[in-house]
Amino acid sequence: MTKEFIVPKNQYKSGRAYTPAIRFDDGVSETIYIPGLLPKDAEGKVVGIGDIEAQARCVFDKMIAILEEAGADLNDLVKVNMYLVHFERDFEKVSAVRNEYLMESRPAATTVGITATATPGCDIEIDAVAMKRK
Repeated sequence: MTKEFIVPKNQYKSGRAYTPAIRFDDGVSETIYIPGLLPKDAEGKVVGIGDIEAQARCVFDKMIAILEEAGADLNDLVKVNMYLVHFERDFEKVSAVRNEYLMESRPAATTVGITATATPGCDIEIDAVAMKRK
């Protein structure tokens, strides 16, 4: 069994004790764990302040880059969790963006309302799990 850190080149690196993704290979399949992604650019600046659709697209695009770096794509997703600061206001808008990206892969999904993310101005956070058979 092996564990590999996945760090796409053009993504913000916080310097904290976590990685943008981990690929775990058990010899039969590979599981890619993508921790909570925030709408930040490569310099760590918040993208699309006040525009939940732009923030959601930013996060999904970051997820695509992570999956590509790990040799996977959106069709390998098995679980997606979305966290929204303004759930009632933004749920339908974010759902529409999610459908643009995930209609083909249709992973199991959860969306919950939260009071805040770790970064002010980020109104969405998304984490995910992908799996690939060897």
